[in-house]
Amino acid sequence: MKTLPGIFILTLPALVLSNSVMAEDNSRTFAPVEIYSCNYNEGKSAADLNKVVAKWNKFMDKNKAAPYSAWTLTPEYGSSKYKFDIGWIGVWKDGNAMGAGTALWKKKGDKLNKAFFEVINCESHANFASEEIKGGTAESASKNPVVQFSDCKVKKGHTMTEVRTAMKSWGDYQAKQGSKSSIWVWYPVFGEDTDFDFKWVEGHPNYEAFGADYERYGNGGGFMKAGELFRDIVDCGVTRVYDGETVRIGWES
Repeated sequence: MKTLPGIFILTLPALVLSNSVMAEDNSRTFAPVEIYSCNYNEGKSAADLNKVVAKWNKFMDKNKAAPYSAWTLTPEYGSSKYKFDIGWIGVWKDGNAMGAGTALWKKKGDKLNKAFFEVINCESHANFASEEIKGGTAESASKNPVVQFSDCKVKKGHTMTEVRTAMKSWGDYQAKQGSKSSIWVWYPVFGEDTDFDFKWVEGHPNYEAFGADYERYGNGGGFMKAGELFRDIVDCGVTRVYDGETVRIGWES
């Protein structure tokens, strides 16, 4: 990869998202998301990356950058298919912010970009359109969230509308059980050689909240509700879990 964060070219064909899942409803709101999967260069560590991130935050403030929030991710439970040292998630408030932020970075960010890649090398850079399914609680705005990802396919004969309806029902069920989680659907747009229709993303404010949902799912009977809602309409692969660290909040929710 040659740029961090956020350089890509917007092209019309990329807006025709996987299996036309977004064409079913034009009343929804999406946020542009970018993700990097990176490894530390020899002799470098999180301490070195944090120094560059501090300079980057000053750059963003000084230049009054468009609203952009970011987190780093360190694998906790992973798989060989998604093996990396450190991930980066960046979220723009909307497409206009994405365009303005990209323009700023291309114009003024070259020195910092080189500084990032003296510390890390990134093999993957992808863009997604993110849709919130379940908002979290006031406690969910954590500096160190626990984030989990699953890659999912809509089963033949069913639609993304059915899946979204089921996910919203699942979110309502979780909320009634006291869950503090947030849920998003990420639709692939750029840079991902996909064999899935969407990423199912969940965030928890901490491991206590993560463990409480684990208990509700297993011993609290949540797996039966999940089976009822999803068994016939969607297949999801292995779930990966990451330790998150907030590096920038670009706007108030």
